[in-house]
Amino acid sequence: MTDSLKLVKPRGIIILKSTTASKNKLDFTSAIVNEITVIGSRCGVFKPAISALETGIISVDDLIEKIYPLEEYQRAFEHAQKFDSLKIILKP
Repeated sequence: MTDSLKLVKPRGIIILKSTTASKNKLDFTSAIVNEITVIGSRCGVFKPAISALETGIISVDDLIEKIYPLEEYQRAFEHAQKFDSLKIILKP
């Protein structure tokens, strides 16, 4: 988290993904002054989510912006670095 606070721009967002607790003390001064949004996320129950994807109840196809062949990995990474880029997939 400390590194994230150093790297995030003012009014940026930090998403913390973890299933473990840290006992480190954090100084949130920079987050408050720079109006940083901090969002916590942890793992949930996977089985219902995977089932919903398998059965088509939920579709994530709209999140995939572009599929690149593996040989074009460099172009894919450049595309993924765009600010408004969605999911980019590499296929063998």
